[in-house]
Amino acid sequence: MRITAAQSLATVRDSASVPWAELWTADTGHAFRQSLLEGSLRFGVELPAVAEWSRDPDWRRRAAVASAAGGAPNGAQSVRIAQGLVADGDGRVRAAALSGIASDTSRITPQVRPLLVSATNDPDPLVKERALAALSRRAEIESEPAAPVRELGWYEDVVRTIVRPALDGRPARVAFTTERGVIGIEFFAAEAPLTVRNFLDLARSGTFRGTRFHRVVPNFVAQDGDPRGDGSGGPGYSIRDELNNHRYDRGVLGMALSGPDTGGSQWFITHSPQPHLDGGYTVFGRVVSGLDALDRLVQGDMLVDVR
Repeated sequence: MRITAAQSLATVRDSASVPWAELWTADTGHAFRQSLLEGSLRFGVELPAVAEWSRDPDWRRRAAVASAAGGAPNGAQSVRIAQGLVADGDGRVRAAALSGIASDTSRITPQVRPLLVSATNDPDPLVKERALAALSRRAEIESEPAAPVRELGWYEDVVRTIVRPALDGRPARVAFTTERGVIGIEFFAAEAPLTVRNFLDLARSGTFRGTRFHRVVPNFVAQDGDPRGDGSGGPGYSIRDELNNHRYDRGVLGMALSGPDTGGSQWFITHSPQPHLDGGYTVFGRVVSGLDALDRLVQGDMLVDVR
């Protein structure tokens, strides 16, 4: 319970007022402190313990810092923290550092790429595997078209079938049938028409049928839409962002990204308000029924169908 509470601290509305340092001092358990590191960095708060644990003789603490760095919303901060551990003497720490850097492929800049290339020659097989996987994901994104090439008629159809009904007060809706109940969704079709059309096309093709919620973080988000089920899959193309004025309140549907304009098939629903996500991820719908089913979801639950 204490660990789950620590994981959820960065998701409360006024997370900036959380007494991070006091909580750190109050509980010395490794799992709790690791969760506290992850939560604070996810909100951009860098505790003094980040520097202390980065130099700690215990490899688990150094690895915890490296892993937590991946959740920092500031890419430069994330890379700075993890980069210092890439040359650690323990392969488990080096592997965690590479995972932290590569958690968002947009962070693999020309300055960072040599670190990954060098790590492909690491004597530790796990480190080598993480480096190759990160470089491979970046290469896939760079080689994919920003979006499928469309004719003018396709866009006219989007206006006719997606935008116009929404402006007339008849926005598109779907029902997510899950193992925990049915969640009703109403789309923000006028504000994010291409994202909504992409989602509906994938739903009609059966892409979401039988997938599992591979990521459920208490009081944060429930995420699905990955055909592979491991958080790294997609439809084989990416679509551009449609950032708008809708905010990430409770029960809001957003596109999962690994960088700007990298949306595909993965999406998430917020359990609670997440102001730090506003303006960074396309909002394209909201829950209109079934919030109780959303709250009951746990990682691994199946999305039976979307209709």
